[in-house]
Amino acid sequence: MIPATQIALTGSFGKTTTTNIIYKLLCEIYPLNKISVTDINLDTTFNVPITALKIKPWTKVALFELGVDHVGEMSKHLEIVHPQIAIITGITPVHTDKEHFGSLENLIKEKRKLLEALPENGYAILNYD
Repeated sequence: MIPATQIALTGSFGKTTTTNIIYKLLCEIYPLNKISVTDINLDTTFNVPITALKIKPWTKVALFELGVDHVGEMSKHLEIVHPQIAIITGITPVHTDKEHFGSLENLIKEKRKLLEALPENGYAILNYD
């Protein structure tokens, strides 16, 4: 189990920008060695486990960007990530073709898994737009 507070975010847009903003805010509170953040240059398949591996016992906050474009991908991420805070930047009909989610409904179900993974005392931050 990762001892740090875990923040996980997903959405159809704005994930990387939101990750960067949160990271900059966290840097105002904690020294850099107390924060672990997703490497946005890596494919989402690799960035979640690599981010988890970078976490040290002294890490205070782990920030995960969870990009998904297929059914079942969020569940794989959530085998590693156990967020106390979940952020959904917004959902639009991207990746809804047959090669990806197949429908907007499937996309929403997949993103919803992040919220369902929150503990009872967790926080969900949702885009109202």
